Parts: sequence; structure tokens; C-alpha cells
Amino acid sequence: FSLATMEGDDMFDTESYFEDNGDEDYFIPNSPEPEGSEVQINALKSQFITGSGAVSAFNDKQTRQERLRMHATKQEAETTSKEALQAGQRIAALEHRLGACEKTCRYLRSEWDRVDEQISALEAVLQRGGGNAQTDAQLQRLYEEQTAIQCDLEEQEDLENTLADELTNEKASHTNLAFKQQRIAERQQQFAATDALLVRRDAALGSLRVGAEAGAAQKVLARAAAAQEQAARREKKKQEDQQRAAEALEVARTKLAAHAKATQARLARSTSADSDRAADAVDQRVRALLDFKASRDKAAAAARAAAEARTRKKQAEDAAEEEERRAILAAGGNPELVLRARRLEREAAQARDKAAEALRARETAIAARIASEEQRIKKERAAKEKARAPAARPAATT
Repeated sequence: FSLATMEGDDMFDTESYFEDNGDEDYFIPNSPEPEGSEVQINALKSQFITGSGAVSAFNDKQTRQERLRMHATKQEAETTSKEALQAGQRIAALEHRLGACEKTCRYLRSEWDRVDEQISALEAVLQRGGGNAQTDAQLQRLYEEQTAIQCDLEEQEDLENTLADELTNEKASHTNLAFKQQRIAERQQQFAATDALLVRRDAALGSLRVGAEAGAAQKVLARAAAAQEQAARREKKKQEDQQRAAEALEVARTKLAAHAKATQARLARSTSADSDRAADAVDQRVRALLDFKASRDKAAAAARAAAEARTRKKQAEDAAEEEERRAILAAGGNPELVLRARRLEREAAQARDKAAEALRARETAIAARIASEEQRIKKERAAKEKARAPAARPAATT
């Protein structure tokens, strides 16, 4: 991973590329050794091996900070370059407007001087006594023209001063941007040396990552074997439970047959009436016992079916989860984080459903209490009205 790959809109996806690896802090030297230093590469490799033996290349915190600073510096360089270009365009536009304004001011001053010379000539004629009404009108018109030229000249001079101030500010801003570009270029040169070191570190850690991935695959296979062994134990326990239930049922059948035989023997020795009553009682007891046995067998069968369904569902979920673990691991992700996040979301959804169900139960109970209270109030009101009615009838009769 180098700065050469950081191009386009997807050049730096920090959320999908970098992952925290515990609380370890790794060190990236600010002044890398010369190219070809195996001592430095081996030192970096040893610092990117965690305590559990896993390779933590490409996701250490210090490297992420270095890459983020490189990316931020590149963006800052692009932004500063655009700002400098825009500042240069604004300076050129201001210089053009300022030149036009200065040209206009020179023209207005020359016009003002021309009119002032004509006014002086006419005033000299009037002083010699050679003026008339036409001379006075011409002099008045020149005065008005000179006043208009003076107003335009003052307005253009104000505009010239404003443009000069803006040009000065823009040139100062452009100078600051040039200094900023120089500082950014120096930082980029420093980052280039660090990036070259990181690229060589990544290449050196490639073989170690292959070994780490193989170890992770062995762990996945070990977990799968453990899950299969656990499923076999559950199946064996289920068969043992079924066998014990069958033995208990056979014992119950034997006891029931013995009890029925003894009852029939006692009935044979009793009177016919007693025999009929006893036979009816025995029949009822036998039917009750048979009904109980049938319901118990049905419940046991339902329980076995539910247990088998749960077992099949759990096996299917374990197989799907194991397949997804392999897929996530093959994609370079962390299956434990993904599956744990999914379990947390499922538990949160169940908690929300339980809370909503409890809220609905409370609302139903409150509504039932309100309805019961309304019925009680209606009954009390009817009883009071019924009690007042007999007392009202004698008074009306009187």
C-alpha cells in the first residue's frame, strides 16, 4: 500500500481498511534507515507480531495515523493549489480593473483641465467687459459640466483606492499561500520517505500474513470439529432419554396390567351388584389411565419432535455460521466481530419485542380496569336510582 494507490474518490477508506488490534501501540521511526537495511525491516516485522502470534500488518494504530496524515497533507496540497490559482485569477482581474480605473481618472482630469481653461478664458472676456447673455449661458454650462466631471472623478478615485486595497490584500494572501505550499511540499517529501519504508515493511510481512491466515484456518477447522463432537454428544443424550422413556412406559404398562388383573380377581369374588359397580369403576380407571398414557405419549412425541427440530435448526445454524466464518476470513475480515454484532442486534430486537409485548399487556390491563370501574359505577348508580324510586312513589301518592 503506497501513496501511488491513493487516487480517486475511493483512495482512502479508513473504516473498511483499518481495524484496531487491541491496545498495542506500534512505533514507526521518523527517520528511516537507508534503503536495504535488513535490521530495520526485521525490527518492524517483530513489532507487528501480537502476543498471540497473529500478524497485525496493515491495521496498527501508528501506521493508520501515518497514512491519515499523508492523505490529509495531499488533500491540503490540492486545496492550497486551487486557492492559489483562484487568488492569482482574482489578482489579474483586480489589476485589469485598476488599470481601467486609472485610465478613466486620467481622462477625467484632462477633461476637467480643458473645461477649466475654457472657463478662465470666458471669465477674462467678462472682466474686460466684452461679455453678453450668450457668454453668460456658455459660462454657466461649463460650470455645470465641470461639476459633473468633478463628481465622476471623485467616484472613480474612490473606486481606485478600493481596488488598490483589495489588490494589496489579495497579493498578501497569495504570498501566504505560496509559503504554505512550500511547507506542504516539505512535509510531502518527509512523508515520501516514510511511505517507502512502509511499502517495504508491507512486502516483508506478506509471508508472515500467509502463515497467520493458515493458523486462523486451522482454528476454524478445530472449532468445526468441536461443534460436530458437541452435536454427537447431544444426539447420544437424546437417544438415551428416549430409551429411558420407553423403559418407564413399559414398567407402567406392566403395573397397569397387574393392577387390572388383581381388580378383576377381587370383582369375581364380590356380589354381582358390587361387581358391576367395581367393574364400572375399574373401566373408568382403566380408561383414565389409558387416556393419561395416550396424552403422555403424545406429549413425549411432541417434545421429541420439538427437540429434533431444535437440533436440526441448531445444526443448520452452526453450519451456516461456519460457512460464513470461512467466507469472512477469506475476505480478510474478522468473523468474530461480524457475528458478535449480529448476535447483539438479534438480542436487541428480542428485547424490543418483549418490551413492546409488556407495554401492550399493561395497556390491555389498564383498559380492562377502566371498563370494570365504569361497570361498577353504572351498577352503583342504578342501585341508588332504584333505592330512590320506592321513596318517591309514596310521596307522589300523598
